[in-house]
Amino acid sequence: MIFSNSLEEHYAHLEQIFKICEEENIKLKFSKCVFAKDKINFVGYEIKEGCITLDNHNIESIKKLRPPKNVKQLQGFLGSVKVHNKFIDSYAKIREPLNQLLKKDKQWHWTAECQEPFELLKNKLVTKPVLQLYDPKLPLHVFCDASHVAIGAILKQPDSSGNLHPVSYHSRTLRIYEKNYCNTELECLATVDALDKFYYYLHGKEFIIHTNHAALVWLKNVKNLRGRLFRWSLKLSMFDYEVKYLKRTANVEADMLSRHPTAQYIQHSVHLLELDEIKTHQNLDNLDNSKYKKINDVLVLKKKNLFKIVVPFSLRRKVLQNAHEQFGHPGTQKMINLITPQYYWPHINQDISVFVKHCDVCQLNKKESQKRFGLLQTVPPTDRPSEYPSIDTVG
Repeated sequence: MIFSNSLEEHYAHLEQIFKICEEENIKLKFSKCVFAKDKINFVGYEIKEGCITLDNHNIESIKKLRPPKNVKQLQGFLGSVKVHNKFIDSYAKIREPLNQLLKKDKQWHWTAECQEPFELLKNKLVTKPVLQLYDPKLPLHVFCDASHVAIGAILKQPDSSGNLHPVSYHSRTLRIYEKNYCNTELECLATVDALDKFYYYLHGKEFIIHTNHAALVWLKNVKNLRGRLFRWSLKLSMFDYEVKYLKRTANVEADMLSRHPTAQYIQHSVHLLELDEIKTHQNLDNLDNSKYKKINDVLVLKKKNLFKIVVPFSLRRKVLQNAHEQFGHPGTQKMINLITPQYYWPHINQDISVFVKHCDVCQLNKKESQKRFGLLQTVPPTDRPSEYPSIDTVG
């Protein structure tokens, strides 16, 4: 991806890149390149001038989601939402009621208390939240807060009008031992955790921390620090920051798509196949409908509580090629992990293995994983018959 501030600069950047490619004998496929765009879709995100948001295809998938019916589906929902948690304010606190259903020996019972956070997480993504792209030239502001359930932080920078706009959200639930901390320690924990999360943005730069001022003052003034307090103090000393007091009442801020059984085929058709293309080829190949189920005019197979798209023979090589090229020529097992959760055809694992073994790029560029054989050595003379038996195979 090449970013430029103007069209003229973009042409200059392209000329430099093409020159390097020519010198290094690197070939680019024209059909996979786009030039001079003010907005692009990249790995599930829509990126345009100064901001980043979710792709429209992802939002459509979220709208179709239904409440999970068992622990497995809930794990899929939460695991996939976590991919986009940087867009969700107070993510960990919102999902806490859903975490209770994941506990061992906990009986499944979906209540209104579970439905509320489920809908709230959906709505926060459906409303297409926008994050500002990080700019190293602009000042940085970190907002932290803590409760007895979770800690959270927001990294902000001023936009063109001078208003602070989120660059990234972060939150997590408290671990069991952290729930024993006092309020002052929790405030310190929220700050230290935020600096850990945003380390690559903050280290080596001046920034402002907006939090309960007393927490950091207490940590600086307490004597004979030991254990975690000493570690926190040491970690804070690595940063160049200013603390600004923020009243608790004023500190109000502080994709899930691929794994859900009813929405996965919509999400992943964006990456490997187009939805219309799947429908057309399924009809042309005359697949045996008795074995499969039809959802939104797409044939799917229910396997291990997941609905997988049935890929017709005419599209199988395209799926393999797209997955292999888009994800950096992974090996057989990684290819299986990428494709099989969403797509199905008979003997799919065997086809993936054969495809990877016959990939010219992998054969030319990847190192052999086989350990080097030892050098041949002479066998020393023996003192008695049959002291050194030798075995070999024929044929």
